[in-house]
Formats: sequence, structure tokens, C-alpha cells
Amino acid sequence: TSEPSRPMLDRVIAIPIEAGNRTFGVLMAGFLASEDSDEDFARLESYALLAASALDRERAREERAADKKSLRQIIEDSDEWLVAVDEKGTVCIASRTARALLFPPLGWPGETRLEDFFSPAAREAVAQWRGQFTSPDSTVALKSERPLVPLEAALFRGTIVRLHLRSAIEGSGNGTAMWLVHFEDQDQQQALRGAGGRLE
Repeated sequence: TSEPSRPMLDRVIAIPIEAGNRTFGVLMAGFLASEDSDEDFARLESYALLAASALDRERAREERAADKKSLRQIIEDSDEWLVAVDEKGTVCIASRTARALLFPPLGWPGETRLEDFFSPAAREAVAQWRGQFTSPDSTVALKSERPLVPLEAALFRGTIVRLHLRSAIEGSGNGTAMWLVHFEDQDQQQALRGAGGRLE
């Protein structure tokens, strides 16, 4: 017995799936001569837009994650004493040199705020200094003509450091904004100045 004849397609519609100036694929559909493709075309077009939107969000998420990983690597590999804190003052990233300075050998329990690294007498002053850029109106500290004044304070181990606000880091990865803080060793600076004076 012969197989029943199959209807022949009359039209094929192809709709590109585009996002972020890139074409990820093509959504295709075939129609018979007896079919009205106008309504189906509109439906396919909406499917293509939904797919493009989902792909664009995924691409943006991957880019943010890659940026965050790259930033973390740069900070961790720095020879400077650098930490990145979030809006709560919690230390999110620290350079290896900063970790050696700030963290006890067995690590630090739980989430650690910037001021927790300092002596009890200095913590309130450090918290107030930190609040000048982590508070909701913190953009003033970075964009005003008068930059945030560095703060000199003693760490819990006794080392005297000067805190400098380096920069604000826009939300990346999970969208959380961070601020980069540099610790300057004042004892070392004084020793260097003393050595320079003796050489003169």
C-alpha cells in the first residue's frame, strides 16, 4: 500500500534571536498554503523576543560574574593592604598581604566589619569614618571637591595605620556595591622617614 501523501509546506518563516548585538539563533516555522500565518507570525515573534530577553539576562549575569572574579583576583594579588567592604561595612575581599596583617592565624569568625580589626578605643572612630561612604548619601564622599580625610588608628594588634578610601566599586555579580579601602602602615612610614633623615 502506498503511504498517504504529506502536505507540502507553502511558506517558511525565520526570525532571528538577537540580544546585545549578537545573534544567538533563528526561530523557524513552516506553514501550509491553507494556513493564515499572520497570527502565527506574531506569536513566533513574541517567542523570539522572550528567548532573546532570557539570553540577554544570562549574558549580563555571566559578564557581571566574570567582572567580579577579575576584580577579586586583582585585589587579592595586590602587594598593598587593601580590603573591599559592602554597605554594612563587612569585608568582602582582602588582599593576601592585608589578610596576613588583619586576620588571626586561625581566621576570623563570621562576618567581619572594617572596625572589628581595630583596638576597642578606635572602633567607634573607624565606624564613623566608614559610615561617611557606606551610608545612603555616601556618593558625596567620593564626588565632592573635598575628598574623605584619611583616618589614623591602631589595629587590635597595636599597629598604627592610616585608612584611605581608594574608590567606589559599582554593584557587580550580585549587585552589591563595595568600597576599596587602603591601609597605610604608619610605623613603617615613620621608620622610612627616620632612615632618610639619618642618610641626609
